[in-house]
Amino acid sequence: MKKLLTAILLLTGLGLSGQNYWIRNGENISYSSDNVGVGTNAQPNYRLAVEGIVRAREAHLNSDNWPDYVFDQQYPLPTLEDVQQHIATHGHLINIPSAEEVAQEGVTLLKMNKLLLEKVEELTRYILIHDQKRQELEKRIALLKKKRRKNNTSEAAITEHKD
Repeated sequence: MKKLLTAILLLTGLGLSGQNYWIRNGENISYSSDNVGVGTNAQPNYRLAVEGIVRAREAHLNSDNWPDYVFDQQYPLPTLEDVQQHIATHGHLINIPSAEEVAQEGVTLLKMNKLLLEKVEELTRYILIHDQKRQELEKRIALLKKKRRKNNTSEAAITEHKD
């Protein structure tokens, strides 16, 4: 009988103390007590725990520390050699959790999006640095070609003059 009463109270939104934990405000419904589990038990560190797929049209995430810091000239952009060494040693990118870590602990969408953007911004810096070097090399090549043509012209003039 107690289980039936508890089920009725929960279904009506009333707790065992008679309090209504569900609050309706127009079309909005909110739950004002503890954590919620859907398809699983409520988890102590999470307001909502879901076992299964969650479908949403959009998820809004807030962050106080977005990776724009990568474009600060003081940001310690790792060398490509450092990146290559880290991959060879650890099997994943610097600051990115390993597959094992994610399997054991999971990863938040906000953290992963932040880390992925950090990597995109690092890649952008590498591209800009290498493009600048490419442009400098093209200028040097053009200058060397110009000097070579000038030297070839001078040598031809000297050869003609000797004949």
